[in-house]
Order: sequence, then structure tokens, then C-alpha cells
Amino acid sequence: MLDPLDEPMHAVLDTSGTLLLATRAFRRWAQSAQLTEIGAVVRATARGVRHESPKDFALQLTPISGCEGDGYLVIVRPRRVSSLSRRQLEVAELAAVGATVREIGAALGISTNTVRQHLKAVYAELGVANRVELARAV
Repeated sequence: MLDPLDEPMHAVLDTSGTLLLATRAFRRWAQSAQLTEIGAVVRATARGVRHESPKDFALQLTPISGCEGDGYLVIVRPRRVSSLSRRQLEVAELAAVGATVREIGAALGISTNTVRQHLKAVYAELGVANRVELARAV
């Protein structure tokens, strides 16, 4: 059986942040506070305001249009990284989306050796062996 956190957690919200459609896993996972946070991120995005994903989960928003009007496909990934430092989390998130060690260093203003040390610590802390597993974990 799959870990519930490994099941796809997708939903469709309209531009006002109202939930229109969701996978069973999303409905099981989302509590009212989480849904409120996700709705706020969707509303900010619809207004063109930059936002950050909430601390406890990462969001990927894709604009969509359909019979019901405009909205967003929302993919939710709970973070399993509460034990990481803020800098380790920044490095892990950039590595998870495919940034190279050099690109991560340049983006964060740190050396490539420091990036490698952070990645080594992140891999050990999360129990992952490569960037594919890292992407699933963050």
C-alpha cells in the first residue's frame, strides 16, 4: 500500500480560491486551515502577487481554463523536511527542481563547496540517495 503522502494530491480551485474538484488523497489530507492557506495562495497568484508556499507543504499552480471559468490546477506536496535548516531547505528546493551546484551557489551567494556540504547533509537527514528522491521528499 502507498504511503498517503505518496499518493497524488491534486485539486482544481477557481481564481477566488474555492475548491472545485480534488483527488481523494487531497480531500483526506486537506484540513480547513490548509485549504484556507491554499486558497490565499491561489487568490494572490490570480492577482499577480508573488507568494511563497506555506511552510508545511509545497504548491505547484498551473493556470487552466474550462467550462467553469478560469482557475488553477494545484499539486500539493507535504514537506517532510521540518528538521532541515532554512539554508538547507533553500538548497534542497533548488536542487529538487534541477538547478546545478553552480546555479544554486550563484542564486544563494554561497560557494559550490558549501552547496555540496548542504546537499550531503540534506541527503543524510532525509534518507535520500539522489535528486529524484530529493524532489519527492521536498
